[in-house]
Amino acid sequence: MEKRTIEHLEAALDAISKDLAPRVEELAQKSTSGVLTPEEHREYAEVVRLNDMLSLLKLQSAWYPEAHAKARSVMSTEPAVPS
Repeated sequence: MEKRTIEHLEAALDAISKDLAPRVEELAQKSTSGVLTPEEHREYAEVVRLNDMLSLLKLQSAWYPEAHAKARSVMSTEPAVPS
């Protein structure tokens, strides 16, 4: 993935998280207090699941360029296998 694409995605995610922050904070407080309704519990569980998924995607996007560059350098330095 190109660096510019990743930067655009991160900017979009930051904007979304700012919009959702008050609701997520409310759900977190209610969860801590043990007063979530069943619907709020499902909503909060989904927020947590999506946050976990986004965290993994961020890790992968940070890892991918480095791993891809290493793989390309290894492939370009390996001797050709005689036929």
